[in-house]
Amino acid sequence: MRDNSLGGPYDGLAMNTLEVKSAAVSLPTTGAAVDIVGLVPRSVGECLQAKDAFSLPPEERPETLPGCLMNISYEEWMRLLRRMLDNGMVTLVPARRLPTWRGRTITAGLFGVPKPPDHMRLIVDRRRQNALEMGLLDALRRRGTDDSEIARIRTLARLPHGGMWGDMILGPGDQLSINLDDLKDYYYLLRWPEPLASGSAVGPPLALDDLAVLGVEVDANGHVDDSDEEADLLGWMPLRKGGGATMYAALRTPAMGDAKVPDIAQLAHQHVLRTAGLLQDEDWMLYGRPPPAAQSWQGVYVDDHA
Repeated sequence: MRDNSLGGPYDGLAMNTLEVKSAAVSLPTTGAAVDIVGLVPRSVGECLQAKDAFSLPPEERPETLPGCLMNISYEEWMRLLRRMLDNGMVTLVPARRLPTWRGRTITAGLFGVPKPPDHMRLIVDRRRQNALEMGLLDALRRRGTDDSEIARIRTLARLPHGGMWGDMILGPGDQLSINLDDLKDYYYLLRWPEPLASGSAVGPPLALDDLAVLGVEVDANGHVDDSDEEADLLGWMPLRKGGGATMYAALRTPAMGDAKVPDIAQLAHQHVLRTAGLLQDEDWMLYGRPPPAAQSWQGVYVDDHA
């Protein structure tokens, strides 16, 4: 029911998931602060900015789509949206900008999982969109990226493995010190290009009453205030009055649950370090290759750096 749960078409298996409570979700003060295009190789940046770069062609789309879980009450959804609008993580997008499947607008669900010590990790249940998209390497191939560049991107996106530490041989008197760094709220600090933000809608459509709860200004004709420069980019339209457009909340940042994000986030982190000369071949832990020859070893695992 709308006043208790968003349920309905977002029903799904809720094993080991938590109902989202806005106050428990860890979010940065300012989200979507860093343009991800500036952190990745040019070929990847151009791919991220291209419309429908990851969309499967019609003949490869599945016959059915998986379920989707929206495990949050209406009141908590409004509170969470208000927080994400305030910190820049969410924008409003008209339905015409969103992906569809057999005439149906496709959006993601939302649920939580525990995050020590006492927070909640937000998971976007994007199984439907994931089923309609290809991965980064396939998207690059479709754009005609040459094999050598594909190989370079595959290397930058590769994750290390804990078993690689077993290749380290310590002699008598040797000492092992490990230093770990973590990019806090890494995904939420990155900013998607507009085509990817438009494909990252979450939850059901927003009615005029919802927008009022969120503090979004709507004039007497049902138009959202378009004074923000982003309005022109996203194409604001009238809402629900006189046949106006339906609006959805869309993430401007990568999120856990998006199948293409780990590769993109991993290669962005490693590309930045490599470009700055901080991750050299001789100390780079790269799965499938011989162990580093240097005294210091470095490994990057998405937001972690050891």
